[in-house]
Amino acid sequence: MAEHIASHMSVLPYRVSIEIRTFAMQLTRLELYKRVCDSPLSKVAPDFGISGTALAAICKQYQVPYPGSGYWTRKSLGLPAELPTLPATSADIIEITPSVPKPRQKRPPEEAVRNTRAAAKRHRPARHPLLFGAEEHFRKTRDVKGASSSGPTRGSCQI
Repeated sequence: MAEHIASHMSVLPYRVSIEIRTFAMQLTRLELYKRVCDSPLSKVAPDFGISGTALAAICKQYQVPYPGSGYWTRKSLGLPAELPTLPATSADIIEITPSVPKPRQKRPPEEAVRNTRAAAKRHRPARHPLLFGAEEHFRKTRDVKGASSSGPTRGSCQI
């Protein structure tokens, strides 16, 4: 049966798209504070459908403190660790919407990228435009008495 379905799936002439519906989760500052104090942000964030960094930004926006990594290390070792206190502010309702992954754009084939690089290299001038005429300028300088003109000396540059 599975072979029968697989053989028909490769012949389908249309694309199948999946629509992902996202539902916002609402909670109070106190509820969020309790959740982030029970476990690390990286463990709580997937419950909301977001990353730990995004959850940290939400906590910062609503002034919800969360314990740092040192707290969880001390707790795992059985050492005393203090939780940050929740500052008193308005009882805001926080709405957390899961992030939806953006569709990826197709990259050009590697051969096309290589060809454009090779074409760009072929049209480059031998010298930078700002250096045209610099060598002639240095050659036209006046001679200094006692200096040899046999070539570059220590401290000089040759272009």
